[in-house]
Amino acid sequence: MLRPFFLSLLFFSLIDASNFLPLGRPLLHCHWEGSGPFCRGICPGDALEVLRAAEPTGQGDSFGRTCLLGTKSLCCPRNKRLY
Repeated sequence: MLRPFFLSLLFFSLIDASNFLPLGRPLLHCHWEGSGPFCRGICPGDALEVLRAAEPTGQGDSFGRTCLLGTKSLCCPRNKRLY
């Protein structure tokens, strides 16, 4: 019974969320959490993580230094429009 649930978790953990972000439309009010070169991005409780990356993606505010280890989180406020 739990097997489909765990398979769906695995599937969604392997998906690259950047494939679902509209091309050419930057996200508004979003910022990167985590500091390079050793990144550990975690969004605050009032924000939603929409993307994880180790190098710049063109989304959100300035990415800063690229990550050698770990990833940064692109965090967007839950109560504001993203586009």
